[in-house]
Parts: sequence; structure tokens; C-alpha cells
Amino acid sequence: ARHGVVEGFGRIGIVPPVDEGVVEAAVAGQHALRNAELVPPEHPRGVCVPEQNVRHGPRDDAIDLAPPAEQHDNLQRLLRELDSVYAGEPQKDPVLAAFQTIVRKHHLPREYPAELLAGMAMDLDKDRYASLDELLHYAYRVAGTVGLMMAHVLGVSDPPALRHAAHLGMAMQLTNICRDVSEDWDRGRLYLPLN
Repeated sequence: ARHGVVEGFGRIGIVPPVDEGVVEAAVAGQHALRNAELVPPEHPRGVCVPEQNVRHGPRDDAIDLAPPAEQHDNLQRLLRELDSVYAGEPQKDPVLAAFQTIVRKHHLPREYPAELLAGMAMDLDKDRYASLDELLHYAYRVAGTVGLMMAHVLGVSDPPALRHAAHLGMAMQLTNICRDVSEDWDRGRLYLPLN
């Protein structure tokens, strides 16, 4: 078995030690497994790595790569999955089952993945950001929450450290936005603030 990362709920999903085949089936892109190797293997709580490249997650792809007519329905499905995980219902999907294990073990607040999904909803309803404040709100939702989830899994609860974790996630998102301007433009999105 190997610790690995699966991109459930968009940019993050956390998989405790599982069969290598399950990890390979769930991860779209080898970069996630390489990133997982950055966390020391002796860490007692498993591995949690936020996925920096949003284009490879099976759940995020349900929004980004789905035909526009299916995107809102797919988001509603993701919300139902989140409700099911937090209600403690048995999960058939190995990604959801692994995420549920981490939610229980580390008491992940529901607000973090819920905010992440709210950020995904922003991608459906908004293709321009008027101000830096609007963009930072988006970055918090889609990536700052990832930093907060990571901190919980790694046992970090100090308020200044949590703030730094959220800011690191947001910085990664802003870096991705700068890197992907052309690709996003081709998809009809402009994340750079209009002001």
C-alpha cells in the first residue's frame, strides 16, 4: 500500500494507505503522487497534498470539462456527495470513502469542502472578476480551503498557522491563474481583475 492523493472535491482528496491500484485508478496525473512524496512518510496521519493543477481531478472535471448543459447538475451531484460523506453514509466510491475516513479522523470542518464547491460554482456563474477583492474571495474558496484542510490533516490548529496555510493555497491559485491566462481565455474566462 502507498499513501497517495486523489482530487476529490476538486483540488483535494485525501487517501490513507490503500492498494496501489486504487490510487492509480483514482488519480488522474502522476504529478499528484510525486507531490505526495514531499510529505514525510513517517507522518502518522497519512498524506494530504492539495492538487495544484485543477484540470486533472475527476470531480473538478465534472465541472470544467463537462458540457455547459451538464455543469450545474454535476455540481449538485458533488454537493449531494459532500452531504452523504458528512452524514456518515457508506461510500461505494473509493475516493469518497477515503475522504470520509479523513473527515472523521481529523474532524475536517464541512465548511472547507463546502466553500471549495462554492468556488467551483463561481466558475459556472462568473467568467470575469471586477476587483482584486473578488478574485481573492474566489482564490480563498478554491485553494485557501485546501490549505486549511491540509493543516487539519497535518494536526496544525494554531490560528496564525491556519492563516498562513490559507494564504499559501491562495498564492498557489493566483500563480496558476497567471500561468493559465491563455488557456482560461480560450475557455471564455478571465481571472485577472478588470480594475
